[in-house]
Amino acid sequence: MSYKNFLFILLLLLLDNAVHAQDTLSRKVYEPNKYWIAKIPLLNLIDLNSPNLSIALERRLNGKNSVQFLAGISTDISTTALKPHDYSVVNGFRLAAEYRHYYHVRRKASFFLAADVFYTGYRHYTDDSFISQSTNIHYSDSYYLKKKMEGANAKWGVQYHSGHFMFEAFAGLGFKYKTVTEVGRTAPGDEHVPPPRLTDMNLGAVGNMLGAYTTISTPANFVVGYIFR
Repeated sequence: MSYKNFLFILLLLLLDNAVHAQDTLSRKVYEPNKYWIAKIPLLNLIDLNSPNLSIALERRLNGKNSVQFLAGISTDISTTALKPHDYSVVNGFRLAAEYRHYYHVRRKASFFLAADVFYTGYRHYTDDSFISQSTNIHYSDSYYLKKKMEGANAKWGVQYHSGHFMFEAFAGLGFKYKTVTEVGRTAPGDEHVPPPRLTDMNLGAVGNMLGAYTTISTPANFVVGYIFR
């Protein structure tokens, strides 16, 4: 092979590599809607049932579809003074997976419809008044209230982008299968002292109702996040 032929073949190889590199770069620029978003749902921090710190990761697959995964830990903010030796401030966890479809997509804002499945488990240290079966005397006892919930939701919301920062709000409706039990009571057979008749709905009492049953789920939140492009 002559010197000129060798240089010609080498030049062709260099040009081919340059074209492939440019094509790869073009494909990356051409897909601006594929990225990750790290999120913190702020209203989870003041959840009435179980305040928790959750972190979600959303993966935008394209301009109109994404998947999201959430994990969090629950905290017990009970003000009860006396606590057992096995008491822990971290008292539970939350897991969720979600699919989203975006519509009316704009450069900075878009609406979305979503469906998720979730599982939550936690225990809360509390106290209440009971009636002794043997003496008919009222007494106070401290114990753990354990809850497990699993279900699914349909949600509607809006997401707004400002540079690398993201803000979104959503609300929805779904169902959850809930199991609520009491653990650590002195006399589990004793009945609760009937509370005074209420003139309005007691959300705490409704949320702590014992048993295994299906009820509605009403998710709503305001979320902040950071976009990794």
